[in-house]
Amino acid sequence: MHTIQDDLEKSPDNRVVEAAKKIGSVLARVGAALLLKTVTASQVTLEDLEKQEQVYMDQYKRAKSEIRNLRNELQNLINEITNDGQSIGDTQAGRVIFFVDDLDRCEPDQIVALMEAIKLFLDLKYCFFMIALDEEVIHRAIQIKYASFSFSEERKNQIGREYLEKMIQLPLYLYPLSEKEVKEYLDGLSLPQAISNQAQLFAGILLPNPRKVKRILNLFLLNLGVLQNNQALSNQLNRDVLARLIVIQVQDYDLYSAVLKHKDLPEYLSKVYRNELQTSNTAAWAALDTRREEVIKLCVRYHRPNSWLEKLFAPANSFPPADQLGEYFNMLGRVVRE
Repeated sequence: MHTIQDDLEKSPDNRVVEAAKKIGSVLARVGAALLLKTVTASQVTLEDLEKQEQVYMDQYKRAKSEIRNLRNELQNLINEITNDGQSIGDTQAGRVIFFVDDLDRCEPDQIVALMEAIKLFLDLKYCFFMIALDEEVIHRAIQIKYASFSFSEERKNQIGREYLEKMIQLPLYLYPLSEKEVKEYLDGLSLPQAISNQAQLFAGILLPNPRKVKRILNLFLLNLGVLQNNQALSNQLNRDVLARLIVIQVQDYDLYSAVLKHKDLPEYLSKVYRNELQTSNTAAWAALDTRREEVIKLCVRYHRPNSWLEKLFAPANSFPPADQLGEYFNMLGRVVRE
């Protein structure tokens, strides 16, 4: 609510600025009413409880009253700055639109609290909300909120979806970018010449997430800078292999951790993707000795046809033998966490 107040105060429209001041006044009263001291047996004596309870209830009633005032005040202000949704002369009908981004990065209790606050205070005429979120994260947050309820597993899986259905009137889903669109995005970044040779490779294996794309490109450019100052290392390392490892490092933390443990995993995964090796034929994996079962399980887990992993591992000579990967890992260092 204070964010709304701050943004309204920046408006060139005096009506909107005055509205912000009124919101601030109501917020101050709500805040004062909600600063209630917690009453527990460890803080007060039993003789004090009755008096403390009365104080609490008086404050609680004040808070509820001010919260009701806040909603009414907000609707009055929205009506004023939008001309009650009507066009009057040269003044166009207005709407107040809120953009909420990165909601799925909040803690589960904060996600639910914000959604409930929107419903409680801001479900007003002439107000619209555009909320960008990861639907699965919100579902999990709702499930955590109601975890103490004895719902069946099937019911638990429905709660998050039902909650969003009641909140969101018009869901709009972003379609995943195609390889061509990722390539166009890369072209639009005006990449340095040093990275242009890997642009087509990146277009095929990068997930359509601009934040991750930029992170991967920055890491690649940083490592290219290191190579430019070490001629011996530059001659030793293949840029495509370096690019592939950086993509794994950023896009799949678990897979990169597995590669650090089993440096021959990329070699075996490449053979699986090219159908040169079958996970069902355990005898063909005998060279792994005691690690055979674990590496086979990893290959089964990360054999995902028609995914970015296939484009990364399937081409011939995608990765060198395990004994040649050591310098790459020295370059990339520890696992990068998001």
